[in-house]
Amino acid sequence: MLFRSKLLQFSLRDLCTNYLNTPTIVTLESVNKIISLSDLNNFVRLLDVYYNGKAVLFKTINRKINLPFEGMFDVKYITYPTIESLEEDLEDYNILNLDMAVLGLCAYYCLSTGRFDEFNKFNEQYLDRAESFKELKSFHLPNRRWE
Repeated sequence: MLFRSKLLQFSLRDLCTNYLNTPTIVTLESVNKIISLSDLNNFVRLLDVYYNGKAVLFKTINRKINLPFEGMFDVKYITYPTIESLEEDLEDYNILNLDMAVLGLCAYYCLSTGRFDEFNKFNEQYLDRAESFKELKSFHLPNRRWE
């Protein structure tokens, strides 16, 4: 059971890293004008850093966020969910549907057990579903103004 949970976690990390944006914001205090990226849970990519609601300039060097001054900062970054067990409800994360995650789980399982033909079939379905879901999430209708 633990093996399958880890495979599902790999699948979710892959989805969130390559296809789905799951931003989160945490408030952290800088130490010597630095915030370590290791302080960000399940870090994928840094988006912005804010001080009192205003974006501040920053640089990332050696897995650290270098800031212009000391203080409490809101750090906005892309993350992925942590799944502790297969029984955990994935719908709570509101980022994907269960069948897409299961396709990824099957692909990773087949790859890890040496079933390469089956891996190719599941992985193709998984990637197709992830691409279409990404396009669907990025589709926005323009705002209508009624006069």
